Amino acid sequence: MNNSSLTLSHDFLYHPDSASVCATYSVSFNKKAKEKRLNKMGLNLHLQNRPRGHFPDGMVIRHKSGKELTDELCCLTGTLKRVVEGPSGTIFQSESPQLYYVNVTSNTNSTDIGNMEYCCPNCGCLSRVSDLLNGCAYCHTRFEISELYPKITEFFFLTDHGITENELKSNTKKLLAIGAVTGAVFGALTLFALPAAGVSDYLSRFIISAFLGMIVSYIAGSVKKAGAVFNDAAETVPLISKQNKSQRFFNEFSNHFQESSYEHFAGTVYSLLESVIFSEDCTSLPFYTGKHLDLFNDVIDCTFRGALEITGYRFDDSLCNVRLTVFLTTYRYSAGRVISQQERIHLSMKKVFSDQESNPFTIHAVNCDFCGASFDSMRVRTCPYCGNSYKKADTGWIITSITK
Repeated sequence: MNNSSLTLSHDFLYHPDSASVCATYSVSFNKKAKEKRLNKMGLNLHLQNRPRGHFPDGMVIRHKSGKELTDELCCLTGTLKRVVEGPSGTIFQSESPQLYYVNVTSNTNSTDIGNMEYCCPNCGCLSRVSDLLNGCAYCHTRFEISELYPKITEFFFLTDHGITENELKSNTKKLLAIGAVTGAVFGALTLFALPAAGVSDYLSRFIISAFLGMIVSYIAGSVKKAGAVFNDAAETVPLISKQNKSQRFFNEFSNHFQESSYEHFAGTVYSLLESVIFSEDCTSLPFYTGKHLDLFNDVIDCTFRGALEITGYRFDDSLCNVRLTVFLTTYRYSAGRVISQQERIHLSMKKVFSDQESNPFTIHAVNCDFCGASFDSMRVRTCPYCGNSYKKADTGWIITSITK
């Protein structure tokens, strides 16, 4: 992949620790929240990715360029190994070949906004825009600032049933060897159970048994592989139709949304949901207005399955209300065990339409109306100094309810 933005996705796949560099603020924030929950439970989660097969350096499968943002959906192949360790050692381990889909969003005009110099809106000191993400180094004022691109705005895994040439050769040799040994053992047992005309008869019986064992083993392995493909297809095909329906919804009303593609939109929804899942108190989040939840207290990891289902929507003047279902794979920890399961999470969300910003980014100071303190409004809804509520700018999606 020659495009610099796609290099970010490659690094993120094979070096997960780079997420804080190339992922959006929400993805980085959720990663830290997940690590905090794991530490509280006394667990360690290790994700090990290694390149595999068909196009380990990635392949762009969709490109969409908007007025301000450009999205490239690319696919990489790898083998994902997930290991969960407890106080007494490994308690869960899984490894499987994966197709890894990454949506990379960049500025359409290719401007490196992060390195632009910008005067702090509070004290006027000159800083790089990227440095202001963590607050002004001189007056320590916090800001609400739009994402600086290129960034990963969506990623998800799907099982890869494809097989490389080397894997095909290796698996075939393994199946034939197992079949030959099994058949030979069966043939040896029949040497004494059935009468034979002589040594040649015994030898031919031994060879034929080994050959038949190889054939049976190869057929059994092929049937098992086909069964896994059909089973995965039975789960995946319905999701494709739901995704297509959701994509039509996005295309119809995309002029009202800040997200520049369906993948970007789906990534936004999943990031908000993941923030709720790993939050210690979801009612403190500025983008969640629903009731307190105990649905996700035992979730230690989750992955987006790449599909949303829009179940209903309503437009009233400048307000959009949407009901949708998000398809996840969750990993829950209970009684010393980790259980993986497919889940459907139902969300209600709303967004106030506003004119799209003409500037490449937006920035304004976050100060408490009561005590004047400056804080990170992306993390909390109330001022950490005086405890009074802070009204966040109504520019993004708000989750109003979550059910299973």
